[in-house]
Amino acid sequence: MLILKDEYDVIHNFVLLDAHTHLRVNKLEGLVPSEFVRRYSKVVKDVVRDIKKSPKEYRYHFPWKLKNISTDYYQFCQRDIYTVFHPGEELSKAPEKYSCFDFIISFSANLTSPLPRDYRNANSRVRETLIEKSPDDNSPHNNFRFIGFGRLDPNHSDSLDTFDNVCQLGLRGLKLHPKEEQFEINDAKTKYILKRAANNNMPIIFHTQDGMASNIEEVVNETISDFIDADKTDLIPRLKVILGHAPWNGVGNKKLYRALSHPNIFGELSTLKPDSYEDFFSSAKKDVKYERIFDVKQLSELDKKTVERLYFNAFGYNKLNYWSSKLMFGSDTPYPPSHGATPLIKHMLSKRFVGNASDIQNILAVSALRLIPPIARANPQITREKATTSGQYHPMQLEIQKKDSKILGMDPILEVFPKVRISGAVFSFLKNGDVGSYLYKSLFSPKKPLNTVIPNPINLPYSSMTTSRVNMTRNIEMSLGEE
Repeated sequence: MLILKDEYDVIHNFVLLDAHTHLRVNKLEGLVPSEFVRRYSKVVKDVVRDIKKSPKEYRYHFPWKLKNISTDYYQFCQRDIYTVFHPGEELSKAPEKYSCFDFIISFSANLTSPLPRDYRNANSRVRETLIEKSPDDNSPHNNFRFIGFGRLDPNHSDSLDTFDNVCQLGLRGLKLHPKEEQFEINDAKTKYILKRAANNNMPIIFHTQDGMASNIEEVVNETISDFIDADKTDLIPRLKVILGHAPWNGVGNKKLYRALSHPNIFGELSTLKPDSYEDFFSSAKKDVKYERIFDVKQLSELDKKTVERLYFNAFGYNKLNYWSSKLMFGSDTPYPPSHGATPLIKHMLSKRFVGNASDIQNILAVSALRLIPPIARANPQITREKATTSGQYHPMQLEIQKKDSKILGMDPILEVFPKVRISGAVFSFLKNGDVGSYLYKSLFSPKKPLNTVIPNPINLPYSSMTTSRVNMTRNIEMSLGEE
């Protein structure tokens, strides 16, 4: 997290997420989780140092002292997860403890075996790597900070079994590499995988370069047509495709921005060079337009009201920040140009960046988090129990739950009004064969506890990111007796 103040002394908790990294498994290239935490802790501290050094260049400042101490890896990944949605004044008391990337999407590097390739073993190792052992009793826990993706080669005879295996492992997305695995983007097998991914609400990140964006736009539109023909319009917003290395398709390429205007297509920014920052973001703000949603030929078969309902329910898009909600920070760590993380973040915080604070938060985390499928289970009976009235975080409450049950994961709750932010999270546990979900919610009012925990609080039918639904927050407030 990057905690800053603007010129009006308003605190901004910029949540940070890297949407493109490689985890070290077997002998494949990548970093282990603790190496990621050390590296990203340094990135955040370097940004703070440069802001302090040249304050006139930036819209934000860092008025606190940042001690030169390393981030405790287990503490950060397990017990300090509440900092993601806790008010800034508390965080500013010990910013060095939380100065790191909050979330990291990671998958294996390319296999070195001959084509076609079987990624099932590598995917299993990714899952195993993201299980932490408690230093107290050596008990296993899921790592909240890392979002594991699986990989597959569509040309492999067991590619569909590999996809099912990715789902069974609890991985939250899929990486496809047309150049490395030498498969055709418009092939029927690729389209079938897109359909399977939509059925499972799974995002897919493609390696792209040299104009691949147009080919991906074409196969996405063909898939949408198939959903409409099959009367499965509910699956349309669950088709979520990320253009990995989007700037490699050409910073000045109008077709790239047309593809990014598509409501199902997003762009990850690794390979964006410092000398292209201003051109890229200016072009994106001008050419990635909300109105272009209705130019998609396949969607024109539906009425405008239906189209808006589908996408607003899933993503909570708004016109003002639409362009930034289609972009996400990525580094391709540990490959070059992964060293570009610091200058890109600095540019976005500088006076040269064309967006506002909500655009920054979209790109640095929220655009990617919108796409991650939820783990939480719905419960129609909203319980009105307060689990805590403390103004502290909930490390003890979480530790107690972890001792009695197996924690499955965390689903952030996103809001886009009045500003883009993470306002809470739902933790899901497996106990006695049943899944229970608990809401941890920050309440920005001195008259209320800073955090409350509500068992099984909300319904998540489309995605954990039902940001446009006002009744979600109203249900939370009603459960606390505020209506």
